[in-house]
Parts: sequence; structure tokens; C-alpha cells
Amino acid sequence: MQSDSGGDVQRYATADFSLLGSWTAPVPVQAMLVVGDQLFVGSPLGVVYTMDLVSQGPFTFWGTCGGPV
Repeated sequence: MQSDSGGDVQRYATADFSLLGSWTAPVPVQAMLVVGDQLFVGSPLGVVYTMDLVSQGPFTFWGTCGGPV
């Protein structure tokens, strides 16, 4: 996974580095985590969104924390 300082996220294959998907998160991305088929993205303001990588559905609000992610 890769992200720029905005909300653009790209997923690449580990074998040949081919692009598997590209999405735009609703917040600037400071941190990313993949758990199973779920992608979590965290913003500098502590807002967290998640997206299912199988359905490649939209990002949905997951929660907030007390500070930057």
C-alpha cells in the first residue's frame, strides 16, 4: 500500500508490483493498516476510516481517537 500526503491510496502486488487498485480516502492519510481484507486509514486529526478490499467499496467512518494517528 502507498499513499500521498492527501487521501490517494494505491495497492500494489508484492510479486510484480502491478497496480491492484487506487482509491481516494475522505481524509488526508497519515497511517494505513491492513487487517485481513480491511484497509484502515488514519488522518492527522485522529479520524479513522475503513474499506473492504474485496468489494473495494467506499470508505466508511470507523471512529476517532484522542490525537493524530
